[in-house]
Amino acid sequence: MKLTTLGHAAALIELQSGARLLLDPWLEDPAYFHTWWHFPPLKLRIKDLGRIDGIYLSHDHPDHCDPKTLVQIPRDTEIFLADFESESTDRIVRELGFSKVRRMPFRQPFTWQGASIECLRTDLPWDDSSLIVKDGDETLFDMNDCKLSDSTLDQLGQKYQF
Repeated sequence: MKLTTLGHAAALIELQSGARLLLDPWLEDPAYFHTWWHFPPLKLRIKDLGRIDGIYLSHDHPDHCDPKTLVQIPRDTEIFLADFESESTDRIVRELGFSKVRRMPFRQPFTWQGASIECLRTDLPWDDSSLIVKDGDETLFDMNDCKLSDSTLDQLGQKYQF
């Protein structure tokens, strides 16, 4: 597995199978009503990344689910969303025309492109999620800004031996 950090919470994972999963893409400035900019400036944009097979959006905030970035991605790209009751992230990607949307139930690992993927919900009362990707002998934990308690982190550390 190869991880390329892109800026803020955005990253690209390349699995052993060759599949490429983009995490929390915000790759176009600005965000939040023209108040947030990347610093330092981004070096890579969507056009520089090549093929993207899937996209994980941890929650609906524009620094994790940026419409200006998402409109540059083919609409048949698979989108992975946490199974929040609010469906606010679902609405964003459907309004943009994405047709392959997969809602991930929390703490229920599934196989995608040869890797095991598990979505976790924040321990706090708002919508946010984190992702665990296990590919062969390697495990990646994308916590981004998802708040998890010490006991949850201890449990994950024991389960996945981070």
